[in-house]
Amino acid sequence: MTDFQLWLRATSVALLASLPVAAHGGGYGGGYPTPKPPPPRGGGHYTGPGDVVGGGGPGAPGPVAAGPAAAPSSPGVSGPSTLGPAPAAGPVTGGPSAPSAAPGAGPHTPRGYVVEFDPTAWSVWWGLHRDEYLGSRRRAASGRVVTGSDDFYLGGRRRDGAPPEPLGVGRGFLAAEVVPVIDRVLRDENNRDLVTACLVALAKIGIDPPSRSLQQAFLPHLASSDQEERETAALCGGIGHDPKIAFVLIDVFLDTQRGRDLVRRARVDVRTRSFAGYGLGLLAHASTEPSVGRLVVMALEQPLRDPSGQPRDVLVAAALGLGLVQVPELRQHVVAPLRAFLARDLGVGDQIAQAHAAPALAAALGRGGDPGGEVIGGLLRDLDDRTERRGHARRQSAAMALGELCRPVASEAHVSAALLRYAKEGIDRQTRYFCLVALARIGGDANRATLLQRLGAVTTIERPWVALALGLLTHGQREHAVDVTVARALLELLGTEKNEQVLGAAAIAIGLSGYRPAAEDLRALLLRYKSRDELAGHLCTALALLGDVGAVPVLRQVVADSRRRPELLVRAARALGALGDEAVIGDLTDMLKGPSQSVALLGAVGAALGQVGDRGSVRPLLRVLQDRSVPDLGRAFAAAALGGIGDKDDLPWSVPIARHVNYAAVVETLSNQVSGILDIL
Repeated sequence: MTDFQLWLRATSVALLASLPVAAHGGGYGGGYPTPKPPPPRGGGHYTGPGDVVGGGGPGAPGPVAAGPAAAPSSPGVSGPSTLGPAPAAGPVTGGPSAPSAAPGAGPHTPRGYVVEFDPTAWSVWWGLHRDEYLGSRRRAASGRVVTGSDDFYLGGRRRDGAPPEPLGVGRGFLAAEVVPVIDRVLRDENNRDLVTACLVALAKIGIDPPSRSLQQAFLPHLASSDQEERETAALCGGIGHDPKIAFVLIDVFLDTQRGRDLVRRARVDVRTRSFAGYGLGLLAHASTEPSVGRLVVMALEQPLRDPSGQPRDVLVAAALGLGLVQVPELRQHVVAPLRAFLARDLGVGDQIAQAHAAPALAAALGRGGDPGGEVIGGLLRDLDDRTERRGHARRQSAAMALGELCRPVASEAHVSAALLRYAKEGIDRQTRYFCLVALARIGGDANRATLLQRLGAVTTIERPWVALALGLLTHGQREHAVDVTVARALLELLGTEKNEQVLGAAAIAIGLSGYRPAAEDLRALLLRYKSRDELAGHLCTALALLGDVGAVPVLRQVVADSRRRPELLVRAARALGALGDEAVIGDLTDMLKGPSQSVALLGAVGAALGQVGDRGSVRPLLRVLQDRSVPDLGRAFAAAALGGIGDKDDLPWSVPIARHVNYAAVVETLSNQVSGILDIL
């Protein structure tokens, strides 16, 4: 055993004694419950997708899945990808991938096409960060939405006792009516989509099923013959927030003998180890208990301290997980291994993993957390194209980290100057765009003036990013007043631009600015472009960001017309939910009541109800989930929707990960366009 493993065994009993006992038992202390053999899986064994190569050069198309891959379609570990064009059907968080993604392909059909996405598109960034700014319907309903603050960006942590009860969906109702049904389906079914959807739904709700704990529900699936079930179970340990599962995740992540016993293999495979690492980060993010955070930190730092021979995915999971630890007393314990890993002189290929340490380090330090400037100095060297042996992945991450660390003060003005210089002259296009976002994150009058000037000076390709950056900057300063000058400059774009990418970014930016006089123009554009799904979806979201209740009739018409346009239906329905239109819930629920609904429609309606649904939509979803005449994928969408409605957290579990991730420095467990951690946001 390593020193860490000996320490872990010596302290586990004491730590467990200090933690609350989970309902129905199942706490992990003296030993693991023996996993039951998993049920037979239809469709064969899933071996995981091929490797993914990171992009990042000027004009690079982005990561490409190399060679044929058995690409799963899973509610738990593959939802509509936020990294590509606007997805078709499917729950936004933890839902099955869209049925239209591969026409004719069933949930277990190997797919042999190459998947590409363009990480330099502004909509990719927005797709990952959208939930930060839209907030949750619980907060909107209670009048407690306060976006833009550092506390808001911490994600779905519960600091005020019991979880909120959205629109009549109380915890008692969930425990009595919803959780038992999901658990029964989980026990009885063996379809991958259905099983993983139920796992994620139970984890999001966070209530023990009858007669067993959540941990006991997850553990058997760690030993599944199906790769996707194994990694989903590992991730759900973090989503569920039960601190007692930390020991399970640690052993799986570190590939100890106990971890191998859990997965019933000679070694724990890389994907399952990585998802356990992500799960540990989520667990630490949700916990304010220093002992839990200390366990997580000591586990995650192990591969970073000696990265030689470690898989890149494991290193990425370790770095991202450390950045999620929120206990203040552990800050320096998080910072030290991240700085040491970042300081290593690695080759360009290994820098794809190494790059993830910089945003994690910024998250751990917090804004203004580097008064001596040592970390900032190192990041500025990484940003410089002249620095030897620095690949584009590290430059991208340096730009992101500087935006999270620095303030609009005179002593750090040189940082904004360096970011602006790279935005104008830098080699890597992705880094240039991240520099624009970093300027917005830092904020201040000088950066505002810089971005305003560039709005009219840049090419059409760059203008969406500048518009988005202006929206982000003004959103961060809205507690003082709406920036009318910026808003009017953005509004002018809506009247003069023809490029739909610029129009979409300008609309989102106006929504972020809070400039209410623009609402009428946005409504008119929505009517004009209602047949252009991607742009229309951005316009729906912009109206929701503005809080424009006058848009409700237009948005309701969009929902009614979008039965065969699932992504637009989801965006319009979520906008209505954010605007407080409870009637949309009834409309969506009615769509479930037809005798034979298509899987695509079930997916879209389920995704929308998962975001805006109330108690009245629960029973129709339960009927779909239990109806074996409905295709398994349709039932999986229903399970995912129930998980969204009953979610214990204010924001989706993925928000903390998405905020501090360099999605262009990709490894397959981060994103392979099908089953990476970012593909299920």
